Amino acid sequence: MSRTAGHRPLRRPAGARRVCCALGLALAAIALRAPAPAWGDEPFRMAPALAGQLGRVDCRLVGGRIKVGAKNIGGQMQSTFRGSGRVQESFALDLTTVWPKLVYQALGSEFEIRLAVSAGEQVSIHRAPQPMVAGTRAAFRQQADGGVEFTWSDGTQSVSLAGHTLWHLWLADPDLCARELLPLLRLLHPSWAFDKQGAAVERALLAAAEQNWTDRWPRWNELVDQLGDDEYSRRRAADQALRNAGLAVVPFLQNLDREDLEPEQRSRVRRIVASLKRFNEEDTAARAALWLAGDPTIWLVLLGREQPELRRAAARELPEILGRPIDFDPDADAATRAGQLARLRAELTPAAEPAADEARS
Repeated sequence: MSRTAGHRPLRRPAGARRVCCALGLALAAIALRAPAPAWGDEPFRMAPALAGQLGRVDCRLVGGRIKVGAKNIGGQMQSTFRGSGRVQESFALDLTTVWPKLVYQALGSEFEIRLAVSAGEQVSIHRAPQPMVAGTRAAFRQQADGGVEFTWSDGTQSVSLAGHTLWHLWLADPDLCARELLPLLRLLHPSWAFDKQGAAVERALLAAAEQNWTDRWPRWNELVDQLGDDEYSRRRAADQALRNAGLAVVPFLQNLDREDLEPEQRSRVRRIVASLKRFNEEDTAARAALWLAGDPTIWLVLLGREQPELRRAAARELPEILGRPIDFDPDADAATRAGQLARLRAELTPAAEPAADEARS
């Protein structure tokens, strides 16, 4: 089957059903900035005596989100450590439930770092210079039932990235994330190779763009329509068939316009998405690309890349997901592309955000 822009998720009786794009979280704001490292040649690392305590928790990247669980329930500990360079560190860990509570702080003469984890997925990491000290500020926050965000500022310029997952942040600005976000994440998971994982996800997305994965959409259209069938057995069969499609069907279902669905269809779609998004396995590049490939926010971001092959792939994929052509030439000069991309962002960003009942579990 040839690849066209006409394979939309669903069709209205007299036309095509509208696709909700949920582009608001893709890229909050990016300001031009100087590439000066905030951490110097060697990022600050937690004292080994304290970092060893992190081995008592299971910290993984699952579904693009940090998940922290207790390896063994029981016990509390508090510790302080004063290392070289007059940095005082404090560490508190509560393992009395399956979801650990962790609080860490490092106070130096020039900077302050705070890390807090609770409820399994509630994570915040902040780094700031001490008063009267020049330096950059950085903050990462992952809500327990929401998205993730990262902010960075050097006092004159700032960047704010927000998205559904860490992969959304990485794809929005790989250089910034490798330089500024990764050192923060390694305070929680010292061996994390998030930069290498992010590059692998990007390659997997490029490979996915070469496959006719949207060829399955017409069949999925039929199954979603069948979710509203008068016969219970047909509704149940369609429900099971969509679940059997696996992670690849998640973005398709998420981009459906709920207003075009009957209550029975909405309810079943919500439950199917929630079930498939109960990720249990740690992310791999191929697994992440399965559900990112159908997300319009991803391809909108990749339209702005310097690499022509990424722009061309995004220029093919985004119209297929939106169900209509877009005004963007991936091979135009930089100024023309910038203008076209700005208009696209202005047009697509105000789209509705994902419903709360589809929050990742």
